[in-house]
Amino acid sequence: AGWHATCSRAEKFKAELFDLSHRMQKNEAEGTPDRQVEQRCIDLLVDLNGSLRDFKAAMEHSGYEEVMWGYVFKEIYPYLMRSRFAERAYFKPKGYAGDFLMMEHIYANIPKGDGRLGEIVDTFCLQRPGSLAIHGRRRLLKEQLASVSADNARQGKVTRIMNLACGPNRELFDFLAECQYSELIEALCVDIDPEALQYTNQFVNIFPHRASIRLMSENVIKWSLGRVTHQLGKLDIIYSAGLCDYLDDRLFRALIKQCHNHLNPGGTLILGNFTAYPDSLFLDKLLKWELIYRNEADLQELFAGTAFGGNIRILAEKERVNLFAVARKE
Repeated sequence: AGWHATCSRAEKFKAELFDLSHRMQKNEAEGTPDRQVEQRCIDLLVDLNGSLRDFKAAMEHSGYEEVMWGYVFKEIYPYLMRSRFAERAYFKPKGYAGDFLMMEHIYANIPKGDGRLGEIVDTFCLQRPGSLAIHGRRRLLKEQLASVSADNARQGKVTRIMNLACGPNRELFDFLAECQYSELIEALCVDIDPEALQYTNQFVNIFPHRASIRLMSENVIKWSLGRVTHQLGKLDIIYSAGLCDYLDDRLFRALIKQCHNHLNPGGTLILGNFTAYPDSLFLDKLLKWELIYRNEADLQELFAGTAFGGNIRILAEKERVNLFAVARKE
């Protein structure tokens, strides 16, 4: 019964998406957009997203769960993939979904896609809590950088920052754009993708400030495991917004340990991780954007066995989807 119900609902979604797509194409050709049709399309995607939990519940323990997801994916795929967001998440041109161009697409918040349907699906993706959380974490990290460095600045001390898996580095430059003491900031931005660093240089680090910025292309996982070493000196803030979602517990702990070794006493480590939320199935099963979700207790447990011990706070951005463990080295 579960299989039958799931199939017929997936069929209905597909049929209506096909119909809406056809109507939008016609409207586009005539130059008369129909807002009602466009809104129905968004409502339908919201409905589909909500149904994924029912699909999962209906098929759980049946032994056919993966087959069912494959079927739902195949039915919806041609419509989803018209969205730039969905297409990039699924095809992963850099090998992982959350690359710097995906971050920039979310930040720009300008829907792009093939035809009007593509733009509508993209609008849906850009308005979901996961995308909003990425905007929120940009603000949260900017504020953390400001509050931690302000203490040093008051004493005329330099704050040395390292951003791991830095992507386009927007939060760092948001902070520098407002920072009154940028001559007291030294930042090292590390990413496995040299194009992310090139992009930062060309499009992000483009306003006057007095901070010292170094860009370094390195595999942060190898660094965490001690397989590569660099003379980094001691740092005051080490942070990573989106790396830990891809790390299993062993690698996460190795990262914490390596960061602890590189911090000055009193230094701060800030590590972000998504927590499971209602859209997780949409990302995992339809876009194949698979993350390792962790809640507050998971993060506290990961830190408990390290040199930081229980000396951590958990913060969250406004959507409460992206959590941040903030740990201080004694």
